[in-house]
Amino acid sequence: MGDNRMNYFLYFILGFIAGWLLQKIDKPDCRKVENAKQRNEKNTVMQLLPFQNEARILTNRLLNAHRHPLFVSPTGTGKTITAIAIIADRIKLNQRIFVLTPQDEIFQQWLVQLSRYGINYGYINQDGVTGRNKMVYICMPMSLNNILSKLPERFKPDIIVTDECQHSRAETWDNIHAYYNNALRMGLTATPKRLDGKSFENIYTDIVQTITMQQAIDAGYLAK
Repeated sequence: MGDNRMNYFLYFILGFIAGWLLQKIDKPDCRKVENAKQRNEKNTVMQLLPFQNEARILTNRLLNAHRHPLFVSPTGTGKTITAIAIIADRIKLNQRIFVLTPQDEIFQQWLVQLSRYGINYGYINQDGVTGRNKMVYICMPMSLNNILSKLPERFKPDIIVTDECQHSRAETWDNIHAYYNNALRMGLTATPKRLDGKSFENIYTDIVQTITMQQAIDAGYLAK
């Protein structure tokens, strides 16, 4: 009897220890979980400055009226963040957006920023189309231009956003605009002048500018 009692006691102790260890392994650290949630919220919640939100409202209003806005804002004042907020608004309207980026560096920056704000995207580069049935595609214009005729009709964009549109080379960009002639156009730039000297008048209908360089400096958004 003594041996049996000792065995029962050992089984009880071992069972208690095993249960405690499993609980420690399976139960997450609540503080770590909460911190991770807070970090995620900080990464995905978009907080616009007043002049950025004004640009967002004005641009959406123009797009709703089937206009083609050119968003002008000085370098360093958050053109991309404002554009992403507008894109998020258009996704809610079930509109597909193509973003044309003139350089690989800008292409990569868009991928990072969209990920940061939790927007699911695809992209088009020299490897072709990556991502199926996305509402946003970041595009290298030459790559997109080379496969236009191979893309299905259902793949067409509702809006074409051109980042740093002052760098656009007329033939490639104009060919994309002509191919998707029913798509609305939205340009992003710090200066409303194309490097080839041509006007934007045949591409965009309205300029949206809610802050100037001097105003941004005076408000403390930019260093002198």
